Order: sequence, then C-alpha cells, then structure tokens
Amino acid sequence: MKKNNGIKIFALGALIGAGVGMLFAPKKGSELRRDLKNKLDELVNKARSITKDDVKKAIEDKVKDIQASIDDLSSEKVLKSAKSKAKKLEEKVHELSKFVAEKSVPALDKSISAIQKRTDDVVNDVLKKLEKK
Repeated sequence: MKKNNGIKIFALGALIGAGVGMLFAPKKGSELRRDLKNKLDELVNKARSITKDDVKKAIEDKVKDIQASIDDLSSEKVLKSAKSKAKKLEEKVHELSKFVAEKSVPALDKSISAIQKRTDDVVNDVLKKLEKK
C-alpha cells in the first residue's frame, strides 16, 4: 500500500512540475494544452512501466547504503572511544607507577612494570583488532 502511495506522490509531483513549467512558457493556449497532454501521457506511461520489483530494488539499495554508512559510523565511534579509554588506562597505570616510585616500594617495582607491559600489549592488541574491522 505504501509503495503505491509513493508512486502516486512521485507521479503527482512530476505532473505538477511539468504543468508549472508549461504555464510559464510563452505559448498559445492550444499549444500549451497539447504539450501538457503529451507530457501527461508520457508521465502515465513511465509510471505504468515502473514495476514493484523496480521499487523494491531501489528501496533495498538505499537501505544497504544506509546500513553501510551506519556500520562505518559505528566502527569509527567504537575505535575513537576505545582509543580514548586506552589512553586513560595508560595514564592511570603511569600514575600508579609514579606513585610506587615516589613511595620507594621496591617490592612493587617488578609488578608495576609487568602491569604496564601487559596494559600496553592488551591496548595495542584491542586497537589493532578494531582497526581491522
């Protein structure tokens, strides 16, 4: 039902556009009516030649384009968010490392170094995976 309404709206818009264009053309009334009738017949023939499959294909193509754009946008947002979170995580680990160094706790130095290395590895791995997508 909605597809038929779309075709009707398109046909009506085309008809109005053609009519307005002809009304502003400097022609005699009889020529204008003949041209208007020819344009109307042409429009009706074009509208009749449009099949449901044509409309369906056009809609499906637009939906695919929109989905691809949304997927790209979502991927970009996820990657941007992941980079932001990774930077914050690295900053927190750095702050922890600095705190441990300031407090002179040698027993934690190796643990902090291991945490920093593991954080860097995980962050790099996650970002690489997201960038591939």
